[in-house]
Amino acid sequence: MSAIGFVVSPDLLPKQIIEWYRLNMRLQKRLELPIYLDIAESIPHFRTLCQTLPEVIYTTPFTAGKLMKAGYQPIAAPKNHSDEVLIFSRRQGIQQLEAVRAGVSVACLPNLDVQRIGCRLLEAVDIDDSNSDWRVYQQPQAVLRHVAQGNTELGVLPVHLFYDLALETQERYNILIVSALSVLRHLFLVRADTGDLADRLQQVLLQLSQDARYADLFLGINCEQGLEAISKEEALFMVDIVETLED
Repeated sequence: MSAIGFVVSPDLLPKQIIEWYRLNMRLQKRLELPIYLDIAESIPHFRTLCQTLPEVIYTTPFTAGKLMKAGYQPIAAPKNHSDEVLIFSRRQGIQQLEAVRAGVSVACLPNLDVQRIGCRLLEAVDIDDSNSDWRVYQQPQAVLRHVAQGNTELGVLPVHLFYDLALETQERYNILIVSALSVLRHLFLVRADTGDLADRLQQVLLQLSQDARYADLFLGINCEQGLEAISKEEALFMVDIVETLED
Protein backbone atom coordinates (compact mmCIF):
# COMPACT_ATOMS: atom_id res chain seq x y z
CA MET A 1 0.00 0.00 0.00
CA SER A 2 1.54 3.29 -1.13
CA ALA A 3 -0.64 5.76 0.81
CA ILE A 4 -3.68 5.95 3.08
CA GLY A 5 -6.67 8.27 2.94
CA PHE A 6 -8.02 9.26 6.37
CA VAL A 7 -11.32 11.15 6.76
CA VAL A 8 -12.64 12.63 10.02
CA SER A 9 -16.27 13.64 10.53
CA PRO A 10 -16.94 17.38 10.93
CA ASP A 11 -18.24 17.55 14.52
CA LEU A 12 -15.15 19.37 15.79
CA LEU A 13 -14.29 22.76 17.19
CA PRO A 14 -11.44 24.62 15.45
CA LYS A 15 -9.05 24.11 18.38
CA GLN A 16 -9.39 20.32 18.05
CA ILE A 17 -8.20 20.20 14.45
CA ILE A 18 -4.51 20.62 15.29
CA GLU A 19 -4.62 17.51 17.49
CA TRP A 20 -5.89 15.41 14.60
CA TYR A 21 -2.93 16.57 12.53
CA ARG A 22 -0.61 15.69 15.40
CA LEU A 23 -2.15 12.22 15.57
CA ASN A 24 -1.81 11.85 11.82
CA MET A 25 1.90 12.66 12.01
CA ARG A 26 2.43 9.99 14.67
CA LEU A 27 0.48 7.42 12.66
CA GLN A 28 2.54 8.12 9.55
CA LYS A 29 5.76 7.63 11.49
CA ARG A 30 4.64 4.39 13.15
CA LEU A 31 3.09 2.87 10.02
CA GLU A 32 5.83 4.20 7.72
CA LEU A 33 3.21 5.23 5.20
CA PRO A 34 2.00 8.61 3.94
CA ILE A 35 -1.48 9.36 5.29
CA TYR A 36 -3.61 12.06 3.70
CA LEU A 37 -5.86 13.50 6.40
CA ASP A 38 -9.11 15.22 5.42
CA ILE A 39 -11.21 16.81 8.17
CA ALA A 40 -14.66 17.40 6.74
CA GLU A 41 -15.98 20.96 6.92
CA SER A 42 -19.64 19.91 6.85
CA ILE A 43 -21.86 16.85 6.54
CA PRO A 44 -22.19 17.26 2.73
CA HIS A 45 -18.40 17.58 2.49
CA PHE A 46 -18.00 14.48 4.66
CA ARG A 47 -20.31 12.49 2.39
CA THR A 48 -18.32 13.60 -0.64
CA LEU A 49 -15.06 12.55 1.00
CA CYS A 50 -16.51 9.16 1.93
CA GLN A 51 -17.48 8.57 -1.69
CA THR A 52 -13.75 8.48 -2.51
CA LEU A 53 -13.56 5.31 -0.36
CA PRO A 54 -10.73 6.38 1.97
CA GLU A 55 -8.96 3.61 3.79
CA VAL A 56 -9.72 5.03 7.27
CA ILE A 57 -12.72 6.97 8.60
CA TYR A 58 -13.52 8.34 12.06
CA THR A 59 -17.23 8.97 12.49
CA THR A 60 -20.44 8.63 14.49
CA PRO A 61 -22.35 5.38 15.10
CA PHE A 62 -25.11 6.34 12.66
CA THR A 63 -22.73 6.89 9.77
CA ALA A 64 -20.64 3.91 10.86
CA GLY A 65 -23.63 1.63 10.33
CA LYS A 66 -23.93 2.67 6.70
CA LEU A 67 -20.19 2.41 6.14
CA MET A 68 -20.02 -1.06 7.66
CA LYS A 69 -22.65 -2.19 5.17
CA ALA A 70 -20.43 -0.73 2.44
CA GLY A 71 -17.40 -2.77 3.49
CA TYR A 72 -15.76 -1.01 6.44
CA GLN A 73 -14.84 -2.66 9.72
CA PRO A 74 -14.57 -1.06 13.19
CA ILE A 75 -11.21 -1.24 14.94
CA ALA A 76 -11.25 1.21 17.86
CA ALA A 77 -13.36 3.65 19.86
CA PRO A 78 -12.79 6.17 22.66
CA LYS A 79 -12.50 4.44 26.02
CA ASN A 80 -15.18 5.38 28.57
CA HIS A 81 -16.32 8.35 26.50
CA SER A 82 -19.88 8.24 25.22
CA ASP A 83 -21.50 10.48 22.61
CA GLU A 84 -24.04 12.37 24.68
CA VAL A 85 -26.22 15.30 23.62
CA LEU A 86 -27.47 18.35 25.48
CA ILE A 87 -30.24 20.87 24.90
CA PHE A 88 -29.61 24.47 25.89
CA SER A 89 -31.10 27.95 25.73
CA ARG A 90 -29.57 31.40 25.96
CA ARG A 91 -29.04 32.74 29.47
CA GLN A 92 -32.01 35.15 29.26
CA GLY A 93 -34.23 32.58 27.58
CA ILE A 94 -36.02 29.41 28.68
CA GLN A 95 -34.87 28.51 32.18
CA GLN A 96 -36.02 24.89 32.47
CA LEU A 97 -37.13 22.09 30.19
CA GLU A 98 -40.68 22.14 31.56
CA ALA A 99 -41.07 25.68 30.21
CA VAL A 100 -40.62 24.55 26.59
CA ARG A 101 -43.86 24.94 24.64
CA ALA A 102 -45.23 23.80 21.29
CA GLY A 103 -43.86 25.81 18.39
CA VAL A 104 -40.39 26.03 19.94
CA SER A 105 -37.54 26.71 17.50
CA VAL A 106 -34.49 24.44 17.75
CA ALA A 107 -31.05 24.98 16.20
CA CYS A 108 -29.12 21.80 15.47
CA LEU A 109 -26.36 20.27 13.39
CA PRO A 110 -27.11 18.03 10.39
CA ASN A 111 -25.84 15.00 12.36
CA LEU A 112 -28.77 12.60 12.47
CA ASP A 113 -27.47 10.99 15.67
CA VAL A 114 -27.65 14.32 17.48
CA GLN A 115 -31.04 15.21 16.03
CA ARG A 116 -32.60 11.89 17.00
CA ILE A 117 -31.33 12.01 20.56
CA GLY A 118 -32.45 15.63 20.85
CA CYS A 119 -35.93 14.69 19.66
CA ARG A 120 -36.16 11.94 22.25
CA LEU A 121 -35.10 14.31 25.03
CA LEU A 122 -37.82 16.78 24.06
CA GLU A 123 -40.47 14.07 24.10
CA ALA A 124 -40.35 14.40 27.89
CA VAL A 125 -42.26 17.68 27.50
CA ASP A 126 -44.48 16.52 24.62
CA ILE A 127 -42.43 18.18 21.89
CA ASP A 128 -41.91 16.36 18.60
CA ASP A 129 -41.39 17.12 14.91
CA SER A 130 -45.03 18.07 14.46
CA ASN A 131 -45.02 20.91 17.00
CA SER A 132 -41.48 22.26 16.81
CA ASP A 133 -39.37 24.14 14.27
CA TRP A 134 -35.98 22.49 13.70
CA ARG A 135 -33.37 24.56 11.87
CA VAL A 136 -30.20 22.89 10.63
CA TYR A 137 -26.83 24.66 10.59
CA GLN A 138 -23.59 23.18 9.30
CA GLN A 139 -21.28 24.35 12.09
CA PRO A 140 -21.58 24.28 15.91
CA GLN A 141 -20.57 27.94 16.01
CA ALA A 142 -23.67 28.77 13.96
CA VAL A 143 -25.92 26.83 16.36
CA LEU A 144 -24.44 28.72 19.31
CA ARG A 145 -24.73 32.08 17.57
CA HIS A 146 -28.38 31.69 16.60
CA VAL A 147 -29.33 30.68 20.14
CA ALA A 148 -27.29 33.51 21.69
CA GLN A 149 -28.92 36.06 19.37
CA GLY A 150 -32.40 34.77 20.12
CA ASN A 151 -33.03 33.61 16.55
CA THR A 152 -33.86 30.17 17.94
CA GLU A 153 -35.04 29.34 21.44
CA LEU A 154 -33.11 26.11 21.88
CA GLY A 155 -29.92 24.54 20.63
CA VAL A 156 -28.86 20.90 20.45
CA LEU A 157 -25.18 19.94 20.44
CA PRO A 158 -22.95 17.00 21.32
CA VAL A 159 -21.85 17.34 24.93
CA HIS A 160 -18.15 17.28 24.06
CA LEU A 161 -18.51 20.30 21.77
CA PHE A 162 -20.32 22.35 24.40
CA TYR A 163 -17.94 21.57 27.24
CA ASP A 164 -14.92 22.28 25.05
CA LEU A 165 -16.07 25.89 24.83
CA ALA A 166 -14.44 28.52 27.01
CA LEU A 167 -16.15 28.79 30.40
CA GLU A 168 -17.23 32.36 29.71
CA THR A 169 -18.94 31.16 26.53
CA GLN A 170 -20.70 28.31 28.33
CA GLU A 171 -22.03 30.80 30.86
CA ARG A 172 -24.04 32.54 28.14
CA TYR A 173 -26.38 29.54 28.04
CA ASN A 174 -28.65 27.43 30.24
CA ILE A 175 -28.30 23.66 29.99
CA LEU A 176 -31.81 22.23 30.14
CA ILE A 177 -31.18 18.49 29.80
CA VAL A 178 -28.32 16.09 29.02
CA SER A 179 -28.72 12.60 27.58
CA ALA A 180 -27.35 9.59 29.45
CA LEU A 181 -27.29 6.78 26.90
CA SER A 182 -23.71 5.77 27.82
CA VAL A 183 -23.27 3.33 24.93
CA LEU A 184 -22.80 5.46 21.80
CA ARG A 185 -19.25 6.28 20.74
CA HIS A 186 -17.40 7.49 17.67
CA LEU A 187 -15.58 4.76 15.76
CA PHE A 188 -12.40 4.30 13.78
CA LEU A 189 -13.26 2.31 10.66
CA VAL A 190 -10.95 0.68 8.12
CA ARG A 191 -11.93 -0.44 4.63
CA ALA A 192 -12.07 -4.22 4.68
CA ASP A 193 -10.07 -4.75 1.47
CA THR A 194 -6.87 -3.16 2.79
CA GLY A 195 -5.00 -6.29 3.82
CA ASP A 196 -3.43 -6.10 7.27
CA LEU A 197 -3.99 -2.35 7.66
CA ALA A 198 -6.81 -2.84 10.18
CA ASP A 199 -4.63 -4.90 12.52
CA ARG A 200 -1.61 -2.63 12.13
CA LEU A 201 -3.55 0.59 12.61
CA GLN A 202 -5.45 -0.78 15.59
CA GLN A 203 -2.20 -1.77 17.27
CA VAL A 204 -0.61 1.63 16.65
CA LEU A 205 -3.68 3.59 17.81
CA LEU A 206 -3.93 1.62 21.04
CA GLN A 207 -0.21 1.93 21.73
CA LEU A 208 -0.21 5.68 21.17
CA SER A 209 -3.30 6.19 23.32
CA GLN A 210 -1.64 4.35 26.21
CA ASP A 211 1.57 6.38 25.96
CA ALA A 212 1.63 9.17 28.56
CA ARG A 213 3.62 11.38 26.18
CA TYR A 214 0.53 11.74 24.00
CA ALA A 215 -2.08 12.18 26.73
CA ASP A 216 -2.71 15.80 25.73
CA LEU A 217 -3.16 14.77 22.10
CA PHE A 218 -5.90 12.27 22.93
CA LEU A 219 -7.49 14.70 25.37
CA GLY A 220 -7.66 17.14 22.47
CA ILE A 221 -9.64 14.70 20.32
CA ASN A 222 -12.05 13.81 23.16
CA CYS A 223 -10.40 10.50 23.98
CA GLU A 224 -9.13 11.50 27.41
CA GLN A 225 -8.83 7.87 28.55
CA GLY A 226 -7.37 6.74 25.27
CA LEU A 227 -8.79 4.18 22.88
CA GLU A 228 -9.84 0.57 23.09
CA ALA A 229 -10.41 -2.15 20.54
CA ILE A 230 -14.00 -2.69 19.46
CA SER A 231 -15.58 -5.68 17.78
CA LYS A 232 -18.04 -5.68 14.91
CA GLU A 233 -20.72 -6.97 17.29
CA GLU A 234 -20.19 -4.07 19.71
CA ALA A 235 -20.32 -1.58 16.86
CA LEU A 236 -23.52 -3.10 15.47
CA PHE A 237 -25.11 -2.84 18.91
CA MET A 238 -24.44 0.91 18.87
CA VAL A 239 -25.88 1.16 15.38
CA ASP A 240 -29.02 -0.67 16.54
CA ILE A 241 -29.44 1.82 19.39
CA VAL A 242 -29.21 4.77 17.00
CA GLU A 243 -31.69 3.20 14.58
CA THR A 244 -34.08 2.50 17.45
CA LEU A 245 -34.12 6.22 18.24
CA GLU A 246 -35.72 6.78 14.84
CA ASP A 247 -38.68 4.49 15.53
